[in-house]
Amino acid sequence: MGKTKGIFMLIFAAALAVLFFSIEGARQYPYALAVIIIFAVSLAGFFTFMRFLTTAWYQSGFAANALIIVLIPVVEDTGFWVLSAILLGVLSSTQIAWYLLHSQSDK
Repeated sequence: MGKTKGIFMLIFAAALAVLFFSIEGARQYPYALAVIIIFAVSLAGFFTFMRFLTTAWYQSGFAANALIIVLIPVVEDTGFWVLSAILLGVLSSTQIAWYLLHSQSDK
């Protein structure tokens, strides 16, 4: 079952890379593109391996993603604050999933 999840993540990452690099004009904003790819792979990994993550792994991944998302308007352009807000909203929803997962396992 572990191999299946690893293969799923590789296929997802490859499909995501092909999708984003085929978009016209995506090369003008390399940092934003890299953040979106990293965030999408992290999000897919979170939901794929949610039951096996430790709190330390989750918190470090959450902090790293939050940091790179917050830096998008600083590195690229201040017009990217909407993208940052949307990504931070999605990232904060993982907090809800994490809480629900661990509140059910405590019972």
